[in-house]
Amino acid sequence: MRSANRMIGVIVGGVTALGASGLFGQEWPQWRGPNRDAKASGFTAPQTWPNQLTQKWKVTVGQGDATPALVGDKIYVFSRQGDDEITQCLNAASGEQLWQNKYAAVSVNGPASQHPGPRGSPAVAEGKVVTFGVGGVLSCLDASDGKVVWRKESTKDFSPAWPMFYASMSPLIVDGMCVAHLGGQGRGAVVAFDLNTGEPKWKWEGEGPAYSSPVPITVDGAKQVVELGERSMVGLALADGKLLWEVSLQGPGGPGGPGGRGAGRAGGGPGGAGGGPGGAGAGPGGPGGPGGGGRGMRGGGRGMGMGRDYHAATPIVDGQTIILAGQSIRAFQVQKQDDAFGTKELWTNSDVSTSFDTPVLGEDKIYGLSGANSLFCLDAKTGKALWTHELSGGGAAAGGAGGGGGGGGRGMRGGGGGRGFGSVVDAGSVLFALTPSSGLIVFNASDKQYAQLADFKVSDTPVYAYPVVAGNRILIKDRDAVTMFTVE
Repeated sequence: MRSANRMIGVIVGGVTALGASGLFGQEWPQWRGPNRDAKASGFTAPQTWPNQLTQKWKVTVGQGDATPALVGDKIYVFSRQGDDEITQCLNAASGEQLWQNKYAAVSVNGPASQHPGPRGSPAVAEGKVVTFGVGGVLSCLDASDGKVVWRKESTKDFSPAWPMFYASMSPLIVDGMCVAHLGGQGRGAVVAFDLNTGEPKWKWEGEGPAYSSPVPITVDGAKQVVELGERSMVGLALADGKLLWEVSLQGPGGPGGPGGRGAGRAGGGPGGAGGGPGGAGAGPGGPGGPGGGGRGMRGGGRGMGMGRDYHAATPIVDGQTIILAGQSIRAFQVQKQDDAFGTKELWTNSDVSTSFDTPVLGEDKIYGLSGANSLFCLDAKTGKALWTHELSGGGAAAGGAGGGGGGGGRGMRGGGGGRGFGSVVDAGSVLFALTPSSGLIVFNASDKQYAQLADFKVSDTPVYAYPVVAGNRILIKDRDAVTMFTVE
């Protein structure tokens, strides 16, 4: 039961702020970085990697799995202190608090109580900071002083007001609007609010939210929002919220195994509806907890034996292609035919899966961390596995390069605590992987084999937030503190 509880986590969805993204150089203004793709700018790899990172400061900020935002000389942190959810603005040079704003948060009960802090990452754009709490409180604050511009409470419009394991989505800021998926199991709505006033611009009433987050895409000049619900991935017109296309995420495993073609073949069925989602900041999602495995728990193969897909990964956008990870990894192309939009499935890889991680796309290669604690590299054009590398001991780097081919997922036996928690950041010539053991691995961007360059211990407590890489600064939010490191 103890290890099952460790697997129970909370999921963070992504926050995007288009329009401002081109201005942010060596910054990290939202979930998964400047362009919402887990790609860092301005990092220069040293000729010789140091034995350890240089710690500049460390500040206790409260519990939470949300990734901080780094903009200019300020850091925006969203966390929980006691019974309150609190947004803090820190000086990036010293960690000194500049302002804070807080409100009473809901009590987190049941499996998700292991992670009571917020999961949604702050978004900073157009002089505003937007946060989304575990109880569905959507806040827009003035970035300069923390004063409330507007605040919405899902409990006033929806019952239930959050999903089974509490809200984990981060809103999308685009074209002067804040787009958020509100509501709970069985009933929800994607709503676009005016960023300055909080007035609704449009609403699409469909499925309740999953544990993913909306992301923008442009197809033949038409701006759209891609969002995951309980059963489907949808494309909504950014201008008016009209439903343009829809892809079913239901798999043959039934309630125990939704999540795409073949997703339920190993992990669905009995036991699949068990534990809570996991891995908030580090890449949403995940199974765990009592009954979380069901049949097929012995590892590799389809679905990685993970039991249930919580629809937690953030969709990856590459032009008009969408790559979606979960119990399988699938690629779709959004197409316009006459006056209508539709999707075409390009490929499916059911042998590699993720539990908590949203992979990163770089130069036609997909890098990620599987639910069985294997780093992997896929061909983005075909979905074919190019190499895998198994992490040992729940996440510390070990062993030599992984061989070519293979679908990932060796050694997945049961619901071991910490498996599948992690994230990968593309820093150009190298990639950073945050492992389930709070190690930060540096490896080469290669489609030939895994080649490790460095391995740093960044915390003594679990880390579920993304590592923020901006220039040669690395910001880590662990269970209750924020630490600024540099690579020197």
